[in-house]
Amino acid sequence: MVNPPLPSSTKLFDIGGPLHRGEFLRRPNRFTVVLESQGGEVMCHLHDPGRLKELLIPGVELLYRGVGSEGRKTVWDIVAVRRGGICVVLDSRIPNRVFKELIGRSVLNFKILKEEYAFEGSRMDFLLERGGERFLTEVKGCSLCENGKALFPDAPTLRGRRQIEDLMRWTTLGGRSLLVFIILRPDADSVSPNWSTDPDFSRTLKSAIGKGLQTLAVKVSFEEETAALSFRGSVPVVV
Repeated sequence: MVNPPLPSSTKLFDIGGPLHRGEFLRRPNRFTVVLESQGGEVMCHLHDPGRLKELLIPGVELLYRGVGSEGRKTVWDIVAVRRGGICVVLDSRIPNRVFKELIGRSVLNFKILKEEYAFEGSRMDFLLERGGERFLTEVKGCSLCENGKALFPDAPTLRGRRQIEDLMRWTTLGGRSLLVFIILRPDADSVSPNWSTDPDFSRTLKSAIGKGLQTLAVKVSFEEETAALSFRGSVPVVV
C-alpha cells in the first residue's frame, strides 16, 4: 500500500508556531494541562484524551503555541512533549491530517470517497477506494513506545474494540477494511497491540487480522526548529 516516491524524513506540513517551552506540573482533566513557563503557571489545552502517563511526568518539557481563539478557556495549545531526547506529538487531530497528506502525495495509493463515514450507527474515519474496491478505514494515533516498539492503546479502549468489530462487519458484507496506525514519534521500529494494558482490544485486533483486516503503520517526527511534521517511513504491525 505504501509507494516509494517520498523519501523518509520528508516534510509533510507545518504545525505552526512560534513555539514556547514549559515544564509539566499537572493535568486537572483530560483536556487541560498546567505547566510552568517563564516563572509562572500557564494553562494549556491538550487535544489528546489518552492517558499519557508514560509521557506526562512532572518536570518534563512541553512545547506549546498560541492559538488566540475566542470563546476558549485558554489561548494555548500543547504541541508535543520532549522525552528521551525526542519530541512526541500530543494532538489527536494530527493522525488523520497525516493520513490525508500521504494520500494526497500518492505515498498511499487510495482515493478518499468520504470522511466521517457512517456505518451501522458508527462513524468511521474514512471510506476509501482503490482498484474498484472500497475500504472502510479507521486511523489511530500512537504516542507510546517501549524499546523501539510502539504500543496501542495506552489505556483500555472499548470504543477501539468496537471499531474493529465494525470494520469486520463491513468485511462480511463484501467490502475491505483497513486499520491505520500513525506513530507520532520517530523511534519506533514496529507497532503492536498493548496486551498488558488492553487484552480485549489486542485479542480482537489479532483475530480481525486473521480474518482479513488489513493494517498499515507509518511514523512521523516533529521538527522543533521549524515546527513542522516529517514523514519517517512505514513500520510493520506485529500482533
